[in-house]
Amino acid sequence: MSRLWCGLTAEPCIKAGEPASDGIVRPMPRRCSDTDNDPDRCSLAVWSLESCHTDRSPATNDDGNQGKHRVEFGVVYSCVEDKMYSGRRGNGAYCNGQKLQISGQKDITKSMIITELGSNRDPDVMKIILSNMERLLCIPIHGIRAVGTAAVDMCLVATGGADAYYEMGIHCWDVAAASVIVTEAGGLVLDAKGGPFDMMSRRVIAASSKEIGERIAKELQIIPLERDDIKKE
Repeated sequence: MSRLWCGLTAEPCIKAGEPASDGIVRPMPRRCSDTDNDPDRCSLAVWSLESCHTDRSPATNDDGNQGKHRVEFGVVYSCVEDKMYSGRRGNGAYCNGQKLQISGQKDITKSMIITELGSNRDPDVMKIILSNMERLLCIPIHGIRAVGTAAVDMCLVATGGADAYYEMGIHCWDVAAASVIVTEAGGLVLDAKGGPFDMMSRRVIAASSKEIGERIAKELQIIPLERDDIKKE
C-alpha cells in the first residue's frame, strides 16, 4: 500500500507538508491572508507516493501529473463564500454536495480564462505576465478574469464557471488539492508548456478541454522559476 502524505495549507504561505514516520502530517492551519478584502481560503491535499525516482524525469501518472506525487483527495474551502470544494480520485468532484462538471468548451474564442498577476513585481516578470495576457486576448478570447487565489481559480474551472486557468509562480501547495477537483470534474491539468502537469514546476494550466489547454500553452511565454523540490542550502 502506498504511503500517504497530507498537506493542509493556507493562502498565501505555509510550506507543503513533509513526510512523517507514519506517512501523514497535518500542519496547523493559519489565517489565509491579513490583507483587507481578501477572502480567506484554505486547501487540503492527500497524495500517495507511487514510486521513488532519483532522476529528474519521473514517470507520468494516469492523471497527467508528472512526478512521484499522485493526488488522491483534495478539499478547497472558500471561507467567505462558504463553499467547500472536494474531489476524490475515481469518485467525482463536488461543491457543497453538488456534483461538479466542467463547461466542456473547446472553442478558444468563446472561452473565459482566469489568471492572476502574482506577487512578483520584477519588471521583466511583469512584462511577460502582461504580454501573455495580451497574446491570449488578441486570439481573441471572450475575456480574462482574476479571482485572487489559485485554488479557487481552479475550482471555478471545475464548476464550469470558467473555461481555463493558467499561472506561473504558484507553489505545489497552491494547486495540489484543486488539481484532483478539476480532473474529477472532467477537466485536465497540464504544464504551461503543454506537457504533463508537474506539481513541483510552479506553473499550471487547468482547462475544460484539451483543445483550449494546448492553445493557451502555445501562446504563453514561460517565466523561469526555481522548482519547489529544489533543496535550498
